[in-house]
Amino acid sequence: MAEKEMKDFAARAADFLGDATIADEVVAAQNATKTARSLARERAKRGLSQKEVALRMGISQSKVCRMEDSLDADLSYGDIESYAHALGLDVSLFYDAVNASKETRAANFANAIADMIDKLRSLLPADSRYGDAIDRFSGGVLFPIVRGQGVPTL
Repeated sequence: MAEKEMKDFAARAADFLGDATIADEVVAAQNATKTARSLARERAKRGLSQKEVALRMGISQSKVCRMEDSLDADLSYGDIESYAHALGLDVSLFYDAVNASKETRAANFANAIADMIDKLRSLLPADSRYGDAIDRFSGGVLFPIVRGQGVPTL
């Protein structure tokens, strides 16, 4: 569920129950299970059953069910990675220094995006027309942020 849809759902739940605090609780519950729900959604998109994922992971179907129903905090990185690999997905992590300055955080995000762009570039044919667009974006938007020059006006 997209964030706006989640907030709308939470607001409707609060209205229905006549308790404004319910909206915050619904949003918190949704946020606490983003990874687990994402894995279940990816499994469903691929038309796989929990049993098929379990076989690929070498675990029981009930363990897959528990993973999909658990809080993200209860999932280990190994479980997430194993589940993702069973779906044919790779896992990437990003660390955000929440106590750092906005400029430092922006540079960290820009560096992470630059890494993803490098992966994207490696997937495209060498003569791809997208290469020039990627270069313009990288040079015109990302690199000024990384260099601490701020966000350019486009």
